[in-house]
Amino acid sequence: MKRIFQVSLLMLFILTCFRAVGEEKTMPRDPMSILETTKNLSIEDFEKAMLEIRHHRDSVISRLIELLSTEKSEEKKVRICYILGEHRNPSAIPILINNLLLKSEIDDPYTKLPLWGPYPAQQALMKIGHKAIPEMIKILKDSNEEKRRELACGVISEVLTPDIARFRIQRDAEKEPDEQKKANLLSALKYLPKPKD
Repeated sequence: MKRIFQVSLLMLFILTCFRAVGEEKTMPRDPMSILETTKNLSIEDFEKAMLEIRHHRDSVISRLIELLSTEKSEEKKVRICYILGEHRNPSAIPILINNLLLKSEIDDPYTKLPLWGPYPAQQALMKIGHKAIPEMIKILKDSNEEKRRELACGVISEVLTPDIARFRIQRDAEKEPDEQKKANLLSALKYLPKPKD
């Protein structure tokens, strides 16, 4: 959340800077001058700028979701998953679930270390956080794909912590009337780290 706020604030500074500088069409060279341009904004102008930022952010996310559903290149898909995770927008959850098994093998060209984890859609869902949990529980109930179930369990565990994830899955299993779905939920507990004694 802090990072989204920082990015939004930076975008606001840039937008207000262009408005404040106006005729010159140049950017101030240091961040303090950008801060100075925002202090003269009225509440109304500030709110308008925030709405403009929100509009652009939402349209970019919508376009990324569209691209992820049509893109053929796995490398590009990996990068899109990463960007969607950074934005933490819940509207990306369904497309990220569709790409949950997408595996990344992209390394940093300088260090030869991975740029991110092996499953970028899983990482993006972890960043989205609590809003992804109901869909992960649904995967545990309905899916027969072991890797998909393992990755969904990893999201739940990362977002809630392993002990709370265990409690949540057991609670959902107790409430589940369908015996097969209940068994699926309980069998997913094997993907969680062993509880500490």
